[in-house]
Amino acid sequence: MLEFDFKVRVGTFHLHARGQQSAPRMGLFGPSGCGKTTLLNCLAGLLRPYEGFISFNGQTLFDSSARRHIPPHRRAIGYVFQEGRLFPHMTVRANVEYGRRRGADGPNLAEVSEVLNMENLFERSPETLSAGERQRVALARALAAGPKLLLLDEPLPSLDETARLRILPYLMQVYERWNVPFVYVSHTLTEILFLAEMSWQMSRGQIERCVHPRGLLGASPHAIDPIFNILTGIVQVVPPHTGYAVICCGNQTLKAPGDGLCSGDAVAVALPARDLMLSVLPPNGLSARNVFPATVRHMEQNGHVLWVIAEAGGNELVVELTEEAGRELNLRPGLPVYVIVKSHSITVTSLKRKAHHEE
Repeated sequence: MLEFDFKVRVGTFHLHARGQQSAPRMGLFGPSGCGKTTLLNCLAGLLRPYEGFISFNGQTLFDSSARRHIPPHRRAIGYVFQEGRLFPHMTVRANVEYGRRRGADGPNLAEVSEVLNMENLFERSPETLSAGERQRVALARALAAGPKLLLLDEPLPSLDETARLRILPYLMQVYERWNVPFVYVSHTLTEILFLAEMSWQMSRGQIERCVHPRGLLGASPHAIDPIFNILTGIVQVVPPHTGYAVICCGNQTLKAPGDGLCSGDAVAVALPARDLMLSVLPPNGLSARNVFPATVRHMEQNGHVLWVIAEAGGNELVVELTEEAGRELNLRPGLPVYVIVKSHSITVTSLKRKAHHEE
């Protein structure tokens, strides 16, 4: 459990951060310049507050009153920076092994290679890697040190949409494999919705509140950014001459573009919230290939936008509607509905274990 209450000043910027980790997968959400990176640097020990305390799992990492400041290398905290910060003079293999040089008990090369799909990267140098590959190597290096907590500072801003769609499931697989709690920093709500169980919302040098990520939809001025529902699944079949693949995502089966896919492929699927539709009656005579029975679980309003969280086949889908449409449909929690998704609005990215190139 991470707890902190401290003050730090960097130039003219003043941060007063107070929080308690309420779930293993924590988000830290807020606009650029609000102090997210400064907060992480203090947690990691790279910056020293002038007042307050930081503790993790009962160990005091910083306490101004006791003049205690544990240095970064003794905090058992892994840090993945925005730009990766790999050692340019080392191969990928040497970068990953660097974390184990002080007797760390983190996963070995074979283990991180299996989860992060790195088999063909080890002998390459950092300058030959794409942005997505660099971030996977940076994550592997942090894991190799055997951290008890991971700090991820907006690790995906340099990636395009396809590469982000590929990397996000890897991050979730890392948690599921090694159960390392993390704090994930982003100003992109799609990433927080996919990865975090709870999230701190930050603004102007302070944490304003701790909420479920879907609670950020209604109150955040940044929720105007396009929201994508990200699911992971397995390709069941690619019928010839149809142009689509049948993909199983949990208990839900959908039809999506199938170019380059084969049966058995592991994939990530992105459904834009603003391209989903809701119906309170069974739809008939539609060209859309995907119609899912669902139940409204939660609703958040932001201006004239209504965000509806509907559960379909064990997956929670965020649907973006107008306030007027929600009122006309008389939407409310518990209401049975149908989610309608056009196949061509779905983006599918392969996660199968072979070399990929992420721009």
